[in-house]
Amino acid sequence: YLARTLEEAGAEAWLAATLDRALNLAEDRAFDVLIADHGLPDADVRMASREARRHGIGRSIVLLSPFERRDFGSPSAAGFDAY
Repeated sequence: YLARTLEEAGAEAWLAATLDRALNLAEDRAFDVLIADHGLPDADVRMASREARRHGIGRSIVLLSPFERRDFGSPSAAGFDAY
């Protein structure tokens, strides 16, 4: 839904179901923003943020449920700009 909404607004969105796929995409393309779903394992989400910065992606956002926000801690401590 989010990817479709972004594309309807004129953005180009790429979906990756795994950390490996996301890393491969980051090797081949320039991105402005990483949006990571915390539905992936916690370690993968945090690694995605670190790798996004390494590849020059300027902003990163993590999608969390209200219940996950409490356990996740500060988005900035995990390398994200926002949740």
